[in-house]
Amino acid sequence: MMVLEDEWKTFYRWYPGSNGYIRLSRVGFNKTRDEALVSTGWMSGERSGEGRYFLLSKKVASGKYKSLFTTWVS
Repeated sequence: MMVLEDEWKTFYRWYPGSNGYIRLSRVGFNKTRDEALVSTGWMSGERSGEGRYFLLSKKVASGKYKSLFTTWVS
């Protein structure tokens, strides 16, 4: 059985110089479709990464988000 540390060693052997990987959820919209929620995750090792929710709004300037919630940190 592989331990998580061995899986990360394999990941970095396949992707040398990588900073890890990013996970993005599907986007959820409100009824009027002027706000959206997306979940993100970034992992770079067995005990290194973070997860966040971004609340996006058409009412906020392009490239900005309305709210940011950190859900986990490792």
